[in-house]
This record gives sequence, structure tokens and C-alpha cells, in this order.
Amino acid sequence: MKSAKKPNNNEEIEIASSETPEGVSWQNPGEFPEFAGKQQKTNVDRLQALLNRVGFSELKKDDKEFKSFIETTDKQDMHRYLSHINQKLREVSSKERGFHDGRMVVAELISPNRETQTRVLDYEIDALAQMDNPRYRATSAYYIINDLHMFPDGNGRTARAVFELLDSPEANISEQQQFFSHENNRDQLGAAEHGAYEFQETKNIIRTQDFNQFAMLGYLEKISSDNEGNDIISELRGSLEARIKENGGNIFRVYGGLQNYSPGDTAIPALKNNEGFSSLNEEDKDRVCCALRDGLSRVSVSGLAMLKFYQEKGQQKEFLERTKKKNSDFDYDTWTINIDPDPEEKEFFGHCECEDWSKEDFLHYAELAESIKEQVLKTSIDIFVNPDDYKFSDKNIAEVATNAQEFYKEKESNKR
Repeated sequence: MKSAKKPNNNEEIEIASSETPEGVSWQNPGEFPEFAGKQQKTNVDRLQALLNRVGFSELKKDDKEFKSFIETTDKQDMHRYLSHINQKLREVSSKERGFHDGRMVVAELISPNRETQTRVLDYEIDALAQMDNPRYRATSAYYIINDLHMFPDGNGRTARAVFELLDSPEANISEQQQFFSHENNRDQLGAAEHGAYEFQETKNIIRTQDFNQFAMLGYLEKISSDNEGNDIISELRGSLEARIKENGGNIFRVYGGLQNYSPGDTAIPALKNNEGFSSLNEEDKDRVCCALRDGLSRVSVSGLAMLKFYQEKGQQKEFLERTKKKNSDFDYDTWTINIDPDPEEKEFFGHCECEDWSKEDFLHYAELAESIKEQVLKTSIDIFVNPDDYKFSDKNIAEVATNAQEFYKEKESNKR
């Protein structure tokens, strides 16, 4: 096996292998032989055949060679390899191959903008070569592909395929057909989960939504030193760790007309009559709505961006005081940030945060949210690169994430 070399800009990428037919590459995979037998070849079988033909399956058996391949291959070509995997799993033509142009909003998940997606994906590619634990490598890629949500469809299937390819030197995704169908597990967690639930349980990794809590926990730990003297960051971190253990509710989150928003709607209902918001163009309105809607973690990106916004204005203390409420169910403090000017909502919350914002205020808030989003995603990668730096209950978060059975067993015991 020869190690793959970084090509010149005008060269096609080819994973070298003594068994790879001459001229075969990701860009030119050649014709697949007819499938022997009566059973029709599935999209998963076709992808495995492609991996075999371009030499990836052989390359993966030698971890040193594989890390060299990651280090020396141009990132744009890595992006194309990922696109090929997605295309094969979705069974679409090469014309439909590639990344989604805008953001994706899927239930609670808000993907970052295209520029942030690219930077985070490149960060992940560099990080994979720094990880010596193949299981960490596979788990990190799995979560980041899910959270970036770069493709118009098939993001979960692509993440599961990449996990398989990185986790085991002998991985053969043709033997894992049950994890790559939209029809699997619909009765367990609904259509949005597809094959994810069974996959995560089988691979003994924690659910994506739970890992997102750990990514935020790691981010708060990371920035606490930069916010020395600002007790709210440490308080949020401690509250989040406790809520993860007890399965508690939201701690720091924006509220108000957010539930039914999707890109292109042009407004969160609460903002329709806001003068500053109305002066934005449609693209900027979408950016602002996504920023306000980004509440995947109990300590949300949307809430942290609001905190940073008022911190820069020198109004953090007043902001925290007016948004703080006691959660009677769990007996802990929460900060519920209202953006709905409806009189009943204002009477309940006592304030409407965005009511007097200018056009420039909305744009700056969106920039803050996008920056925080990027840093949280990069932290989710760092957790597997530098596992000793990120702890949960004195355990490495990376170890917790890859030992799901133990984590959920402890959570159940905490309920009692």
C-alpha cells in the first residue's frame, strides 16, 4: 500500500492502492460490475463498492497510512469525498451532489451559515489527524456532520456511514444496511430520527442532542477564564452540569414566537411590527431569525449572544436581573429572555428585549450568535482532540460520550 500524496491543483485525487484499477478515483470511479445473484444492489452496496474501487477500504486498515492521507489531502477534495458518500446514500445523480446553499432548520437544530460550515469542517479534518483513538475520530465526525447539516438531505445517513468508515479498520457498511434507511425506527422516535436511535444505541455513543449539551458545557468551561470576574458564566456552567445529571429544563434561552419559524418565513411573529427588524433585507432577517431561534442546548447560543450583546453595552447586570426567574419544578434559577412585545407576554415577563433595537443592533446580534455557534462547534471537536481538558463529573467528556450505556444508567439512578 502506497500512502496517498497531496496532489497538484490540477490533478484528480486518487487514493493509491495496488489493487485499484488504473485511472479509478473518486472523481472517476469507473463502471460497477453487475451484482451477482438475484438481489438488487442497494445504494449502500454501491457506496461500499466505490470505497473498495478507489482503495479506501485498504487504506483504512493501516492507521498510520490513513492519518497521512488525512494530513496530505487537500481539504476541498475531502469535501468532495464527503459529497460522494452523501450522493451514493441518497441515490441521486451527480448533478444533485454537493452542499446545501443556505442554512438548515430541522426541529431544534439550526445549522450555521455556509462560511461557518466550511471553517468548522476544515477544523474537523485537521483534528481527525490529531486523534489517535479511532473511536474518538469516528464519534467526533458523526456529531459534527449531524450538527453542520451541510446537505439538503441524508445528513444523518452520511454521519452514520462516516462513523462506520472511521471506527473500524474492517468496516463494511454493506453489512449495516439497517442504519441507512429512512424507514427504520419511525415507530420509536418519529420520522426525524430515522435510523439514528438504533445506531447510537448499538454503537454505545450518547444521543446527538445530549452531546450538544456537553459541547456547550465545554464551551462555557473554555471561556470562563476569559470572563474572569463575570460570575454568570461559571454559574451557567454549574447549572448546566446539574441539569444534564438531573435531566432538567432550559436555563438560559430566548422566548417569543419562535416555534414555527423556518428559513424564508421572513419573520418571527413577534418581530413583524418591529421597525428596526423591518428595515432589514430578507437575507438579514433570516440571519436574525436563525440567531434568535438557536436554542439546541439548555444554555442556548441565542441566549449567550443576548448576554454578550448587553455586556458590550454595559447593561449586563440589568439584563440578568430582569430575565431571572425561579424554576419551581426544579428549584433553580433560569433566565427567560422575552422578545415578544405582546402586552400579555410583557406583563408576564416584565420586558421585551428587542422592542427598541435598531437595524444595526439586530445585525450585530446575528454576528455575535454566529461567532458563538462556531466556537461551540469547534469545542465539540476539541473534546476529542484534548479529552483531558473537558470534564463532566470528573470524567472526560469524550469517554462519557463513547460509553452511553454507563451515562444513561447513571442518569436513571439520579432520578431515583
